[in-house]
Amino acid sequence: MPIPSRHEVSAGGIVYRRRKEGKPEILLILVPYSHGDTWTLPKGHVEKGETPEQAAEREVKEETGIEAKVEVPLGTVDYWFFSRSGEKLRRVHKDVHQFLLRAVGGDVSDHNDEVLEARWVPSSEAEKKLSFESDKKALAKALGILFAGKGA
Repeated sequence: MPIPSRHEVSAGGIVYRRRKEGKPEILLILVPYSHGDTWTLPKGHVEKGETPEQAAEREVKEETGIEAKVEVPLGTVDYWFFSRSGEKLRRVHKDVHQFLLRAVGGDVSDHNDEVLEARWVPSSEAEKKLSFESDKKALAKALGILFAGKGA
């Protein structure tokens, strides 16, 4: 019997703020996964009637407690994974719209229950913490923009 599949669309990305000396810090989240807790980027489902940009800003606020504004699109990544709900196994094809977002307010202590921790990390350390290759690629693209003086 074939495994049913579904398509999901999410949005999120690289949230940054500038430290006093001008160097960027990147907002990462620690989330529980079946293979262990994982550092990743904030993202979540695009709701009906929402643009990916609106969803990215909303999801960042919900997951991290930080209000952020989209500055630059970073592209879309897609991947497949398996999801189990009770006894039902499904294949999920996910598209994730990634953006560079500038923090404008909020507090990481206000993150939601899906997130174990939200933390500001110096940009020089962020790649080492990230678990997923697609997150690392988005970070590299975002840092290229930030260090070129765009999006600042």
